[in-house]
Amino acid sequence: MTDVIQATAEQIQRLRQRIPNDSQTAQAIDRDAPWKEIYASAEKEGFRELCATICLGQRDAQQNAGE
Repeated sequence: MTDVIQATAEQIQRLRQRIPNDSQTAQAIDRDAPWKEIYASAEKEGFRELCATICLGQRDAQQNAGE
């Protein structure tokens, strides 16, 4: 499970580089907010790829936890 979480966190940081600094999403990522909060901001601001990354990361982490 740790690998999934780490990979998702790294992808979030890569996507962060493309998000304007003054956005709520960027600010949430920069302060290490929970993924739920980052997702809410990303959804509101239209960062769909980031939303998909978080959804997939959470799904994969849950599936791995159930193994």
